[in-house]
Amino acid sequence: MLVLADRLEFCPHKTDKFVVITDWKTQLIEWEEQVRGGQGGLVRLALLNLRRTDIPREVLCRIVNLARRTRLERWGMKLLFPFVRGEEPGQSASTQEICEYASALMELGSLDEANALLQTIDPKSEPKALLYRAFVSFRVWDGGGAREALYQYLQHDLDDYSRLVGEVNLAAALVQTKAVDEAGALLARLESLARTQGKNMLLGNI
Repeated sequence: MLVLADRLEFCPHKTDKFVVITDWKTQLIEWEEQVRGGQGGLVRLALLNLRRTDIPREVLCRIVNLARRTRLERWGMKLLFPFVRGEEPGQSASTQEICEYASALMELGSLDEANALLQTIDPKSEPKALLYRAFVSFRVWDGGGAREALYQYLQHDLDDYSRLVGEVNLAAALVQTKAVDEAGALLARLESLARTQGKNMLLGNI
């Protein structure tokens, strides 16, 4: 079963010192490129050495997204728990925060809870909800459901990498639903793109 190839396999351990980030924008770009280039182990190590209370709320979603992709789902989910589950008075969760929280739940096996949260989100405001719904469908071997969600997701205005991830997973759904010819043509194009762009994590899955 192929679900979001953009995830880490090797998991290093944390050190004993916390790291303080002064330029979050630059650091997040660097971590994202490392994950896409197949160096997720470095990102996992860096995340483990952050103090949760030092992370600004405006970057929480991106941190939780990176955490999920480097197998730190539970660590990342704790960052959003107070907002999604209402422990912070007057600080309701955004649709993006709900999406990322649901994706972490999904990785931990809480599929019903994850899907229930994702169903509350209008894809027009947060298209990623469709991508994550597809991931839930994969986990219950509903290739048709994943395929439909991914077709809808790819109709939205996406950045190049998000579209590539969506199409890789669409190829998986096509294989699962025995649409072999369509899957083969899509995979051939995606392999060329991923190789040219140096997206090693996705290339391995393709």
